[in-house]
Amino acid sequence: MWRWIWIIFISTLVHSNHIDRYLSFIKSYYLGAPGSHIDGEIQIVLDPQQIAEIEQLARARLSEKGHSPEEVLEFSQVGIIAEDQYWIWVRDAVIFPSGFKGTYNRILWRSHLDGPPAAVIIPIFADGRIAVIVNYRHATRSWQLQLPAGLRKPGETPEVAARRELKEETGCDAKSLEYLGSLAPDSGVSSSLVPVYLAHIEMTQLPQSGQSEAIEKMLLLTAKELREAVSAGEISVTINGQTKKIPCNDATLAYALQYLN
Repeated sequence: MWRWIWIIFISTLVHSNHIDRYLSFIKSYYLGAPGSHIDGEIQIVLDPQQIAEIEQLARARLSEKGHSPEEVLEFSQVGIIAEDQYWIWVRDAVIFPSGFKGTYNRILWRSHLDGPPAAVIIPIFADGRIAVIVNYRHATRSWQLQLPAGLRKPGETPEVAARRELKEETGCDAKSLEYLGSLAPDSGVSSSLVPVYLAHIEMTQLPQSGQSEAIEKMLLLTAKELREAVSAGEISVTINGQTKKIPCNDATLAYALQYLN
């Protein structure tokens, strides 16, 4: 009993500060419209009193599910939950179209606060082939076939970021860039839209090894070869003398195929 009273007391003390910081953050950057649950959208609640009420509802539900007092407080808190130099984890108080009130998480790229967070490049060589990279990805713990891509640095335009990433990852310079549209990497948790560019490369062969950053391997594929790899879900690639089945399930590859003959 006293443990719960202490948890509630602490939550009351910290509530004002974390909500003030959260609301200040929301007002400082445009992260999308708040929405209206009446119109069938997931509405973000920005009134401090309503936020507090939704936190209380969330605490009651978590408690009913058997979570500890510490977990109840931690899992129900609205605001900026955690952040580092790359990511910001935000938990919003929301009203769903049904009228149900609860919380919903969002992950923001810090580089998205002042523009598009990253850029994806489809490098087309003079003979029509596409440059792709074979890279080991930490999050999936697997090799992946991917297009060149990377985060935008502070002060860069998306076009400058695209040219820089292309040079770093393939050693190539683009004769011209053509904006194709934007890709939502994960609309369920991230608010970011990533621009995709078609880069026209005058060369017909990949640069000599050592001109790009530490990418394991680069391949030049025809549109037909890339389409077959994506359809099969994998491609055979020799890495360090061993033939491996490399997954071809990166969303950018499927996006690129609609622009390739």
